[in-house]
Amino acid sequence: MPLTSLPVEVLTRILEFVDDACPLTGVSLTCKTLNDVAEPLLYRSFRERNVSSMGLFARAIISRPYLARYVRSFEGTTHRPSVRADPTKEGINLRIISKTYPTYKQLEALRQSLPNSVYGEEFCTAWYGNLTNWFDNWDAFLGFIFQVCSRSLTSIGFQTVGVIKYPYLRTVLEQAVEEQHSTAEEPMLSNLRKVDLKYDGRTDHRDRGITIEFVLPFFRLKSVDAISIEGLNDYVTPLTSEFSEQHVFAIKELTLTESRTSAALLEKLLQGFVSLRYFKYQHAPEGFPGNTPFRPKTIVNGLKQSKHCLERLFLSQKRQRRIPYSRTNHFDELHEPFGSLQSFERLRVVNVDTCVLLGPEHDDFSGEELEYTASQCMTAIAALPATLEALHITRCKSSIFGFLERVLPEESPVPFPKLRSIHLLSAREIYVPGWPVTWESWEKRALEKGIVLTRTVFNERESWLR
Repeated sequence: MPLTSLPVEVLTRILEFVDDACPLTGVSLTCKTLNDVAEPLLYRSFRERNVSSMGLFARAIISRPYLARYVRSFEGTTHRPSVRADPTKEGINLRIISKTYPTYKQLEALRQSLPNSVYGEEFCTAWYGNLTNWFDNWDAFLGFIFQVCSRSLTSIGFQTVGVIKYPYLRTVLEQAVEEQHSTAEEPMLSNLRKVDLKYDGRTDHRDRGITIEFVLPFFRLKSVDAISIEGLNDYVTPLTSEFSEQHVFAIKELTLTESRTSAALLEKLLQGFVSLRYFKYQHAPEGFPGNTPFRPKTIVNGLKQSKHCLERLFLSQKRQRRIPYSRTNHFDELHEPFGSLQSFERLRVVNVDTCVLLGPEHDDFSGEELEYTASQCMTAIAALPATLEALHITRCKSSIFGFLERVLPEESPVPFPKLRSIHLLSAREIYVPGWPVTWESWEKRALEKGIVLTRTVFNERESWLR
């Protein structure tokens, strides 16, 4: 039975398991039947590896415009620092890439792909000039690909410095926001669901990060469900009065890692989200250039607009690898507890650092291990929601057992009726105080109350919570 006799659906399903582009390219060159099946899979996702890959991809889209509707995922960088230093080596030139001059029809199709009715004739003419020019035209090509693939994209990932202005990329984003907030039948980026923005630390602006100005257009897209941002910072363009309650975001999953924003801005930003179900926040390490203090309580206050729907909450601060923990060198005492989560009606999973949950440890200067007071433990228990099903505590030390003693009391019920699991994460093996009490006895006590108690020891040389 020849392969081509199989139904198209079966062939598509088989080829979907091929991740590498090289085998798919070979399949597409076999015959017309397999080409029709493999071609959409070959162009379903694009990941920029170098300047040539971007140019070749753009060339393919220009020569065969129908390929744009196959593109579902796009990953690339918004900048090329070397372009400005030596544009003759890094610029994109359609003629050099193809080794032949583009035909008149291809150039005409390229110009027509930039609609005057949307962007204006003068702007599109300048845009077309940059696309066919030789120097410093990276943003023009990125905006072009973003424009022609805007109807089919479901996820995008950009690595950016977030400081330099990107006129073409920003224009496409602003147009998509305008269409999505109007009565347009098929607005741009209407299928976009996931956005991933990462700060490029290889540049000379390591202490800066991604600015709020760069991020806001992505927030305003109605189609986006999940967005992840690494290295958010407000040092250049702080949130102005233009950001008001009218910006109601439809995003349900928000991840902010290595964030360096001030507490006041973060609180104001989070107040614009009214339908968050998943929120993960990781603050940049202490001592990081351009960093601001970590204020978990302010973050929780900003989430009050999503208190009716938030289900999973993660709060932590990334630890610097080169600073080992010791009694005389730690930052827990600078942290404040996150406050109360009682008003969050559907919060099921809480994942927090120990210091975020309980605050600084108490030192009685007796030479014994640091511990948490009874007041700290009871305050933390009272702050957690009654709907809690899973509690994950990171950066644990032996002092955490004082908290567990009150969460898992021997002769009274658990304060959280729906709690089913507790997980402890530490950088080293946790000493269990109160010999002959062992970790196994704690596990047994938890199981008797219907709770699974587990622990994980991270290698100190690896990163902490990601």
